[in-house]
Amino acid sequence: MNDSTIKIRKKARHSCTDEAIDRCVAYISEGMAEGLAATRAGMRPATWSKFKLRHKSVQPRVNEARMIAGEKRYRAIMKEREERESMKLSAKAAKKTPPSHRIPKQVNLVRWVLTTQVSLEYVQIPEELVRQACDRYKLDYEQWLRMERKHSLMRKIYDRRARIRGNPALRPELRPHNSFSRTVEEMGPSAAAAFFGRQW
Repeated sequence: MNDSTIKIRKKARHSCTDEAIDRCVAYISEGMAEGLAATRAGMRPATWSKFKLRHKSVQPRVNEARMIAGEKRYRAIMKEREERESMKLSAKAAKKTPPSHRIPKQVNLVRWVLTTQVSLEYVQIPEELVRQACDRYKLDYEQWLRMERKHSLMRKIYDRRARIRGNPALRPELRPHNSFSRTVEEMGPSAAAAFFGRQW
């Protein structure tokens, strides 16, 4: 093998062919460093640098590839940021979701009405007035019964009313949760006004 053949092979191995330049530009557009892109394209970094100095038309292609890589990197960063913000919002919403053991706000409002707005001269609260309180705060009556059974709300209401009355020992005998001792008809007309002390 003579010296001319070795020189031709070395030149073919490290020459900046059009195919090698296209591969190098494609690697740069994917975000790869320019020296590494030249190496992967089959060129030495020094040879690639000299080739760019000799051929001024290659540098604009490299600049365009760098811009494409920058746009891809920017989109990836923004996507990652949006996913992170979405995860934060999901975690925040999960924290705001009330646990199953917590009493809903509407139930507490109905409980407050039955405790403080009903006249204290009545010992037991009729079912009709409980239904009116549930309708006032758009609470399903069946949901109220479930929460009452789970948390013993009527017992707590009667205990609180007895303390307000000044006689904690005076507390009605509680019947099943879906039953009330006296109705409005048994107590006479305008019982709702007498219980709640004001017109809803």
